[in-house]
Amino acid sequence: MARNILVATDLSDNSAFAFHYAVDMAAIHNASLVVLYVMEELPQSVRALFHGLPDSGHMATLKEDNVRRIKERLHLYCDQEREENPSCRMLDIAIEVRDGYPADEILKTADRVRCDLVVMAAHAKGFLKHTFIGSTAEKVLKRSWIPLLIVPFPENAKVRSIEASYRDQNEIISGPRSV
Repeated sequence: MARNILVATDLSDNSAFAFHYAVDMAAIHNASLVVLYVMEELPQSVRALFHGLPDSGHMATLKEDNVRRIKERLHLYCDQEREENPSCRMLDIAIEVRDGYPADEILKTADRVRCDLVVMAAHAKGFLKHTFIGSTAEKVLKRSWIPLLIVPFPENAKVRSIEASYRDQNEIISGPRSV
């Protein structure tokens, strides 16, 4: 029986679909849910370009702003899910944003919070979509010591994405953007 479920998200429609599965599993098992977003590290070659340049804390400020915005998006999405899905209202949901390589951070977080299950979206693309599941999911699958649920995104699925929820909320607050 699952007590702690980790759902990894990249804010995509696929991840929103996987989030619904994670919420349902958490409700069925009366489990807590950890929603994880990983801000991917810049490759060494890109970091080398910035090495030695004056920064004055600008990069740290940008990073803090990104973390704040991502958490806002995820909190909004979780709040909307609680309103629309009665089984979600009583769930204990924690939101985490981490830096690093997604597969590594997913596995580290799963270990740290003692997850019994990791839920991820499949992100296969193109004509090979029935052969591959997505590089991050595949890396986690190969290295995971706990069960992993990889949720495919059906072609005809209609899911309110995390990004769309955030855009809609901002339009309610500030009015629609003119094109």
